[in-house]
Amino acid sequence: MTVGHRRLSQALEELGFEVTIESRFGPYLTDCFVQELGIAFEYDGPIHGLLKKKDARRDKELINDYGLRKVVHIKDVSNTQRLTEEILTAIE
Repeated sequence: MTVGHRRLSQALEELGFEVTIESRFGPYLTDCFVQELGIAFEYDGPIHGLLKKKDARRDKELINDYGLRKVVHIKDVSNTQRLTEEILTAIE
């Protein structure tokens, strides 16, 4: 687990959510999954800029085939307050 993934999971836990790290849905792994919300959270580090089409296709399958409510992509985990705000906005 990278520092970015750890910060994301910690932020979710600090908000009171039970987080499953690297939850598997068929051939896919999600970084952080909050079952009570039906939302997968993905930390998109620098390499993800090259994977936009692949990520979009995967997200669509996660929602349509595996029943997730949504997949949230987080790009910046360096500022805890901003990260918390981004999570809260995403779950509304």
